[in-house]
Amino acid sequence: MQTFVSLFRFAPEGMKTPDGWSKKPWERFQQELQKAGGKVISAYGLLGRFDAVIIAEAPDQKTIAKVVLAITSETPVYVETHPAIPSHEFGTLVDEATRLVGAGSRR
Repeated sequence: MQTFVSLFRFAPEGMKTPDGWSKKPWERFQQELQKAGGKVISAYGLLGRFDAVIIAEAPDQKTIAKVVLAITSETPVYVETHPAIPSHEFGTLVDEATRLVGAGSRR
């Protein structure tokens, strides 16, 4: 399973009614993700540019993309999703990239 971070921002038209702040986008996200073989790890409301964040696991990028497309086609919400790499793995990638750059400069 891969980890993904999805940042939610309610569309202005969704904010005009109390229903715009309902739990429906989160619930729908969780339902669709579970049907697709994934799961929500955690979810938080945010202050600032985004209104909420969901950290989730999905089998692959195509699966999470389908879920996000389903949500955004039915609810007044914008979703920005990013793959998340555990910090220790990311550190290893940085080390490997640094070695590649160093090897390239010796040519």
